[in-house]
Amino acid sequence: MITPAFLAIVVFLSLSGVLSPGPLFLASILRAAKSGTVAGIECAVGHTIVDFPIFVGLAIGLASFFSPSILKIVAITGGLVLA
Repeated sequence: MITPAFLAIVVFLSLSGVLSPGPLFLASILRAAKSGTVAGIECAVGHTIVDFPIFVGLAIGLASFFSPSILKIVAITGGLVLA
């Protein structure tokens, strides 16, 4: 079940992604320069739309559907991307 606390976490994490330096931050700045303050809200909503299914998948335990070897590959790949 998706609780209000879970939704608050989703919104907070999505906003942190929008506000942290990176491609989405740059896109927000460029859109805001052209479209005004509404562009920031549009970027945040777009980011939430993309992230929400990921958070829901995590909440319902989507990882339990994958074998340990696949999870290990995903973990190593993610670690290499972040390094």
